[in-house]
Amino acid sequence: MRSRIFRLCAACAAIPLPAAVLAGDLEGRVIQASGLPEAGATVRLLDAGRIATSDVRGHFHFEDLPAGEYTLRIEAGEDMETRHVSIARDGVVSIDVVLAAELDAIEVSASAFGRSALELAQPVEIIGGDELKLLAEASIGATLSSQLGVTSTYFGPASGRPVIRGLTGNRVRVQQDGIGSMDVSSLSPDHAVAIEPLLIDSVEIVKGAATLLYGNGAFGGVINMTDSRIPEESPYTPFSGALELRGDTAADQRSFVARFDGGGERLAWHADAFTRNSDEVEIPVPAESEILHEAEGHAEEEAAHLEPLANSDVETRGGALGGSWFGESGFFGMSVSTYESNYGVPGHAHEEEEGAPEPAHEEGVRIDLEQLRYDIKGRIDNPFSGIESLKFRAGYNDYEHREIEHGAVATTFVNDAYDARLEMTHAPLAEWRGAFGVQLRGRDFAAVGEEAYVPPTDARSIGVFLVEEREFDQWRVEAGGRVETQEQDPQGFAGQSDTAFSASAGIVRKLGNAQSVGVNFTRAQRMPDIEERYSEGPHLATLQYEIGDPALDTETANNIDLTWRKAGDGVNWTLNLYYNRVDDFIYLDNTGAEIDGLPVAVYTQADAVLKGYEAEVVLPLLEESGDSLDLRLFSDYTRGTLDGGGNLPRIPPLRFGAGLDYTTAKWTAGVEAIRYDEQDKVAANELPTEGYVMLDASVSWRIFTPHADWNVFVRASNLLDEEARRHSSFLKDLAPLPGRNFTVGVRAGF
Repeated sequence: MRSRIFRLCAACAAIPLPAAVLAGDLEGRVIQASGLPEAGATVRLLDAGRIATSDVRGHFHFEDLPAGEYTLRIEAGEDMETRHVSIARDGVVSIDVVLAAELDAIEVSASAFGRSALELAQPVEIIGGDELKLLAEASIGATLSSQLGVTSTYFGPASGRPVIRGLTGNRVRVQQDGIGSMDVSSLSPDHAVAIEPLLIDSVEIVKGAATLLYGNGAFGGVINMTDSRIPEESPYTPFSGALELRGDTAADQRSFVARFDGGGERLAWHADAFTRNSDEVEIPVPAESEILHEAEGHAEEEAAHLEPLANSDVETRGGALGGSWFGESGFFGMSVSTYESNYGVPGHAHEEEEGAPEPAHEEGVRIDLEQLRYDIKGRIDNPFSGIESLKFRAGYNDYEHREIEHGAVATTFVNDAYDARLEMTHAPLAEWRGAFGVQLRGRDFAAVGEEAYVPPTDARSIGVFLVEEREFDQWRVEAGGRVETQEQDPQGFAGQSDTAFSASAGIVRKLGNAQSVGVNFTRAQRMPDIEERYSEGPHLATLQYEIGDPALDTETANNIDLTWRKAGDGVNWTLNLYYNRVDDFIYLDNTGAEIDGLPVAVYTQADAVLKGYEAEVVLPLLEESGDSLDLRLFSDYTRGTLDGGGNLPRIPPLRFGAGLDYTTAKWTAGVEAIRYDEQDKVAANELPTEGYVMLDASVSWRIFTPHADWNVFVRASNLLDEEARRHSSFLKDLAPLPGRNFTVGVRAGF
């Protein structure tokens, strides 16, 4: 019997098997340099004479390929990439193809001419795709806090505004797709930015005096977040979408996001919705720092039982509907969106001495925020002679948030605002390309209640701008200017009018296709904001009694940026040096006096200097068959001083670190350690901050199926369970960052 079976099997082995049995499959994704999928790319298998087209997820698939070596060519517009792959029997080979991964292929939408970061004189960082989704936190500040030259404020998980080179608030413009967020996050650091990070397609971080296109006040920089709520081109497929579910351990956070896109040749539509809920955040140490405990002269206590950061829970939800119509020479689109958040504001963590007034934070201050926003956007190509394109973008919002103390509404903030801009690109004149336009902004602001320390104010501004550029072989020159006028009409004060002028000039020298050096000079002015001029009263979020000065003058920043960048094959690097001298710099000066138990801080002016560097080098340790292992070394530093002696408050400390990133077609893994030095160069009556090390790690796994792409990811933050306090935060001594945290999520695109 055994011999008969053996002879039968031997005969079967001698029968030629079908070619498909001896064949393998090739699948992969075509990805833009920004990290987004590339739909509609032509994928050619040259050796087999076969062609495929990438779908809306950038996915392509070849089946039943005989074993052997193949040449793969991917074409998308003017971009073309070639890969060599080896197909084995009965196997599936997966490959990711990143189109034109060099920095000079990624257009910066914050540039008037769609230039790349490599072509700009100003330092620019761009984040998108899977990297941005993996970094996403509850606030945009926390999401970007590990980027070069960027950190964040911190008022619990819900409220964190970006800090660029030591500057934040109204000196850093946070905008959504080219216009402002129109919330009141710049008024106070406990106010959240009304933008959901999980729905952002990409983020552009423009550092330095990015003032010409978007407003004179942004001499700290611009955070420009792009999304797809108003489609700018016809969809590749009639219907596509993405779903994501994630959760974490430090705050028991649970979030869900859904987005859908579709349409046809003339019409496109978009819909999205999100929800996020989290409990109070687990912290590795008592909320109050030892430095504050000792400074206030409290007796030494026994080690306290660790509790979560009180009143740090968050509930957020929202969504949007949008659509666009496409004609022969442009498009017009609109959207409506909502954003709602109810979150706690952490406060005092220790018992007050007998007889001292009890802060309202003991009962838990909460913010209940609602924003309803309407947006329009459009473009017309060649509208009339001499004009190559006309772009317009406008938004209006109805914003309100209520601050709840002792279970009742104590203060209500209302901010009805609009932001509109018209920009035209003219045909070349004497080999100069240029763009000019006008921007209108306005807000009707009111604060009513116990903490109405800023009076109701109507504010309007109008700005006109012009930017020009010219190329000379490997050189590119750019220059421009902006004039802006502002009117403020506060209740109970005389109205004021201001005019600010900004000008910039830069030159860039390209060194081959993947390297450039540039220098940029900017003179930028910023007009005082309403809280700086008209504040008068207790501001419990910052634990200060704040007093404004209606006589404050316009700030003038004189900034120089030097940058040297390489992004291509082999070793890549970024080096930015900057020096920013600000005449009449406005800041909160802690006087040392007290009113009603709160320290008195007065808005005042003095000449100041901010200088520093940002440096990064990426060393490829492994590049083989689509797999890569990179070592990243980086550091940044800002020094902020007053001309008359002393330091500016809340300047981030020296930071340096290293990271390893490993990437294959299906796996991505990384580990990163960042050392935050102690900050002892502090302003008058400001406490120092101890240094710490943040150790983070992540791993993600991509699964390709015929109908969906899946991405399962795990991210570990603060693996060492360190006591970490951001020096840029008013609450640094009362609200440490979360302890060891694991975030787990799954995302599906279809």
